[in-house]
Amino acid sequence: VISSAAQKLFPGLSGAVFFMSQSKNLLEPAASWGWSSLLEQVFSPDDCWALRRGRLHHWHKDDVTVRCPHCEMDGCLASLCLPLIAQGETLGIVCLVADVYEDLQAPDMISKPSAQLAGAMAEQAATSLANIRLRERLQVQATRDPLTGLFNRRYLHEFLERELSNAMRKNRSLGVIMLDIDQFKEFNDHFGHDAGYAVLRELGDYLMKFIRRGDLAC
Repeated sequence: VISSAAQKLFPGLSGAVFFMSQSKNLLEPAASWGWSSLLEQVFSPDDCWALRRGRLHHWHKDDVTVRCPHCEMDGCLASLCLPLIAQGETLGIVCLVADVYEDLQAPDMISKPSAQLAGAMAEQAATSLANIRLRERLQVQATRDPLTGLFNRRYLHEFLERELSNAMRKNRSLGVIMLDIDQFKEFNDHFGHDAGYAVLRELGDYLMKFIRRGDLAC
């Protein structure tokens, strides 16, 4: 959605949205528009002045401002980076680039109205992305067991009801395997709850690694 809208909002400019990795040590391209090869790279947060300063960073070729290292390439005439920040969390950046490509005439700098428009877009994008991530976390909490990572009983009932209906309609069989850990209560009583939790986590990891695609572990 962002890339589709940005092509119309910023004619003559390339751009990209970069997301912060889970480890917070890399930014990776998530969506891009235009032609600049600058927008295909992976780089460190330290390579972007917008992230280091926590605000918009604009550079053009006649400016004395330091240019972002991730935008250092021959032919780059101007760059604009805006951090994506929502709910106190830095999610990534939006980057706009003006560079020379074939016979296209790129602007020497990114105009103030374009910068203001990009700022509004970055703010909306950050809020939307934060809401999506929150919804995903809530969905995981509603359907997954927090200890083992397996689907919970509630999801099992929903899944079984759907799969049983499909099996009856298509006249095919449906297999269900139920597992029980032998002497688990005795093990738990003897070694303590932490050890019992470790056993359950290991079993959960094992099931998720070795079940077939299309099967479900709960």
